[in-house]
Amino acid sequence: MVHRVANNCRLPTRAIRPHFHGFGACLKAKEYAQNWGSRTLAKCCLFNAFLIDQGVTKSEELSESLIDSFLDVYFDIFRTTDAPRTNARGMLKRLFVYLIETQAFEPPKPKSIKKPYSWILEPYLQYLRDECEFCETAIRRACTQVAS
Repeated sequence: MVHRVANNCRLPTRAIRPHFHGFGACLKAKEYAQNWGSRTLAKCCLFNAFLIDQGVTKSEELSESLIDSFLDVYFDIFRTTDAPRTNARGMLKRLFVYLIETQAFEPPKPKSIKKPYSWILEPYLQYLRDECEFCETAIRRACTQVAS
């Protein structure tokens, strides 16, 4: 079922195309319905073509912001409600989750937010790491208690 769609995706083997067989197997293992799994892979084939048009040739160059750009282009010609767009976004998010699980894509690290009290909190957390040898869980708890 899903492997047939992955084989029928006749696109250049760049961007995310090499991961389709594994993604199809993942959908099958999670017992997705044949119709939904085929739709998901079809949307991913279209996304792959969009990535190639944008010059993205490696999975390391991916970013989740490309999903919105793809959806803008893909749904530009349709008069539709938000439901199909939301479904397509969900399908592509599943692909990104799979790529992260297989370590083909590394999500960007969130930037730390500077708070007014960061100037004193950061040295304290470093003290807990170095001098007190706290584990990261204990440090997160301490940070939550101090910051609240």
